[in-house]
Amino acid sequence: MNSLLPTALAYLSRGWSVIPVGPNKQPLVLWKEFQSRRATAEELVTWWTNNPDAQIGIVTGQISNLTVIDVESDGDFTLVKDETFMVETGGKGRHYYFQYEKEFKNAVRIFPSVDVRSEGGYVVGPGSKTLKGPYTVIREADVSKMADTTKETFQQANKAKRELPWHVTSGPTLYPKVDSTEGLVYNGSVEGGRNDGMTKFAGAIHAKLHSSLWASIGWEMFEKANQQNVPPLPPYELRVIWNSIGSRETSQNPGGRDYTPYVSREKTWGPAPEKPTQMVHQYADSLADEPDPNAIDPKETLHASEVAALQVIDSDHTYPLDMAPFDDALLGGFSVGELVVVAGQSGHGKTTLIQDWSVTLSSGGLAKRDKLPTLWFSYEVLAKPLWQKFQGMGAGLDTPIYMPRFNETGDLDWVIDVIERAILKWGIKVIAIDHLGFLKAPRGNYSNAADAVTNTVRALKKLAVKRGLIIMLPVHVRKTSAKTPDLNDIRDSLGIAQEADTVFFIGREKDDSGLPTQQAKLWLVKNRKSGISISAIFDFQYGRYFYDASKNEKRAEQEAAYQEASKMFDDLK
Repeated sequence: MNSLLPTALAYLSRGWSVIPVGPNKQPLVLWKEFQSRRATAEELVTWWTNNPDAQIGIVTGQISNLTVIDVESDGDFTLVKDETFMVETGGKGRHYYFQYEKEFKNAVRIFPSVDVRSEGGYVVGPGSKTLKGPYTVIREADVSKMADTTKETFQQANKAKRELPWHVTSGPTLYPKVDSTEGLVYNGSVEGGRNDGMTKFAGAIHAKLHSSLWASIGWEMFEKANQQNVPPLPPYELRVIWNSIGSRETSQNPGGRDYTPYVSREKTWGPAPEKPTQMVHQYADSLADEPDPNAIDPKETLHASEVAALQVIDSDHTYPLDMAPFDDALLGGFSVGELVVVAGQSGHGKTTLIQDWSVTLSSGGLAKRDKLPTLWFSYEVLAKPLWQKFQGMGAGLDTPIYMPRFNETGDLDWVIDVIERAILKWGIKVIAIDHLGFLKAPRGNYSNAADAVTNTVRALKKLAVKRGLIIMLPVHVRKTSAKTPDLNDIRDSLGIAQEADTVFFIGREKDDSGLPTQQAKLWLVKNRKSGISISAIFDFQYGRYFYDASKNEKRAEQEAAYQEASKMFDDLK
């Protein structure tokens, strides 16, 4: 059991609303609902089972009866003299926990390096360890009601701050972190300009809002702005832009933005100074006019070894299928970022094979390796018989296999949006879509049906690379009398095989009378990893596929003898 799960459960029993967060302090779930309801113990167990490295987030406000004053290491610790529960933060600051005060909202830089977290906010809980360090209880006490003097001090400071000109705060004349969304305006774009416009607007929001407000106020503003576009961007595309900008902001400013570039030596306010070089009080349109000098230039070229070192996806790590001949040919198994196609005629076992792999990958297989949470889209088989089949293969309630509540549509934009949400909620790493024929191509103009299918598969491949997924996709084949299938036998589009990293064919073996047996033959016909193409026979027992090396050796000997006899017969003719 992860060491933080008992701590998280203890906080839940204390009446606090608990969510999982990453080492970067960003929530690992869509957490808005947990501002109005506390998660169940079962939800916490699931979160920490699926994300064993998760840290603890505590939602502030009425739901937890908490208002927290956050004083950073360079802030004034003498501002709070109350005897209450106190935590040292990862950056050597302090969190002072108080009973909820409805008068306080989330606010940043009430005093220099002093913030308040209340309704709509959250803090990292003690016991956690972020990129800046561990969070430790330094005063174990009851969470007290805020003293009247403390409350008055912060209320007056907050009121004074909002009345000051933009270039000063109470106390030393420092530029504050802004918690207001004033001035963040987006007027919308049409096709061709939406991505660029929304990227710039996301940059403006992340630059202006404190990181603890990104997932709530920031995201809501970003979603609302998208409605100004004609037409609005698909939800999954919107989430990709938002996550990308958030990751860049965090990586470039891991300790937060420097909001104190200008210190006035005057004791009076005086006129607002000219905009300093690092000032971040910019609105979206001004940000668009002045590119960030620290931004990554996508056109920059580097040595191939340097680009390889920058790759985020761990494509070197492989996940075995527990099918010896194929694991060897695939240099260990599947890797994230791959699109795997399984082709076969109807009734020949495509779905069963992908279910078999899902159970192996999500349970950790025979060697009890990493469990990869899997998301299943089943358009032909209903949920109950599908789950019963999974159970017959050995899956249980602790096997991380998930499904959307409803398969509302095969529209690819909808499917990808469901995937993005499931990644946030469950840490999904494997996707199975049964099958390609039910998917509708992304919006666009296509020359023919084959072109639409190619673009559908291409979009899935891009998603696999972008989000570090293994995507498994069954497809149909044309009926053929050929003994060995090839990529041209795939129905609908040659683009399917072109976009895939790995292509398998599956066919049921038949007995001498032509009836199907409990054996299946699998061909690996495309393999970008090693280029090796092989085939093998698998027995179907207890609902799963099993490889018998001795049977395959005997069959190979019989095949070789048959080929030799055929050659001798041909030579005699």
